[in-house]
Amino acid sequence: MLARWAVLSLAALLLAGCFTSERALITPATADRPLPRQARGEELDWNGTAWARKGGVTLRLDGTHYVLRPNAGDDDLRFLLKRVDDGVYIAQADDSGHILYGVMQRSGNMIYLHMFPEDGCAGLTADQIRRFGLTVTKEAECRVPSFDALASAMLTLVRQGRRPDRAYRILG
Repeated sequence: MLARWAVLSLAALLLAGCFTSERALITPATADRPLPRQARGEELDWNGTAWARKGGVTLRLDGTHYVLRPNAGDDDLRFLLKRVDDGVYIAQADDSGHILYGVMQRSGNMIYLHMFPEDGCAGLTADQIRRFGLTVTKEAECRVPSFDALASAMLTLVRQGRRPDRAYRILG
């Protein structure tokens, strides 16, 4: 979950067709902290055939939140994580009062981020949207009523076998 999942990757991509809630569904008290207290890493982009290095990032735990800082000088991103399955976490960031969510999968020193920017609720069937209690807003956001609904919807999408939107390698 390293790098630009920071500012542009999370804040910008999650805003289009994203999962949102009216209030934070992960609190500092309920958050998990599966990443190192401090690390450097690299952001990877899909080039059509493989993940290729895009740039460097640093990650640190600042009190209750992780802080991701792209080396390119973009703004820091503060976020929380909550475990929903083995090596799978819901990521929550607050973009000026707009609560945004994504899925982080960790495998060894690799972190894969699913943000569902193009489809959000559109990747789910009408029955799944109804069953999870989701609401599609006029801005095409997928509004979630609870953490359980969010976890169910996002795990459903991840299990469809989609390629992650971003990848990060923790270097140390």
